Amino acid sequence: MILHRFAWAAGWLASSTGAGVSTTLNAEDAYLHVGIKSGGVALDGEGKYGSNVPDPTKPWAEKAITLDAYGYHGMNVLDNGTGTVAGGSPAAVPQNDSFDIVGATIRAQYDSIVLDAGGQYEWHSHPYQGSAATSAPSGAVIPGVPDYTSARALVGWGELDYVVWPWFVPGVRAEYTIGSAEVTSQFDMLHVIPGVAMLVRPNIRVIVTGDFEAASGAPPAGSWAPAGGEIVSPTTGTKFEAETVTATAAVAF
Repeated sequence: MILHRFAWAAGWLASSTGAGVSTTLNAEDAYLHVGIKSGGVALDGEGKYGSNVPDPTKPWAEKAITLDAYGYHGMNVLDNGTGTVAGGSPAAVPQNDSFDIVGATIRAQYDSIVLDAGGQYEWHSHPYQGSAATSAPSGAVIPGVPDYTSARALVGWGELDYVVWPWFVPGVRAEYTIGSAEVTSQFDMLHVIPGVAMLVRPNIRVIVTGDFEAASGAPPAGSWAPAGGEIVSPTTGTKFEAETVTATAAVAF
């Protein structure tokens, strides 16, 4: 923390490997994050204004803007799936997937209204599994074919919340993901999540959310689950689905 209003973090850590992959980890992953806040309570609760809120009757309320930016470079060592033989013992074949991520966020608050928004760009060199090895009638093994397709995605999100009372906070969040694998396929998904957070008792919090999704196409992996989605989109056109209503409770003792 610098001068109570500027925050930064940097790290250097070991890269990750997929299940079953036997390889020596390299410390290739690194990240950097910077942020600055104007108005309201200081980031560390000290310095000018300290931890004193503008209105003691509304300790959550302030007039402030916080800006953040971050970047991450990393390496995933994946099992590319080419070593699996039907009826035989699967053997993991390592495939390096280097990736880079850059993003920025803004948090703007005006008393009880809070807006969070941001965007992120992500690029992967080789994130997909190839075709599995097969057994020929002669008993020979036909090697699988790795997939060295690269992929990229652009994600934007925004969330608007309003503190009606300290124990009742409704809000709505929207997320939009657009991705591509090389230049041959493009796919996108819109995710809208309305919800409300309630403190039904001092030690019991209940959150109720809905899930609405619209998508065009699907990632080559075949699922929107890594992007937080559940929709099964068509190969052509756009599909809309109301997915789920979820209620979760958290209890403190």
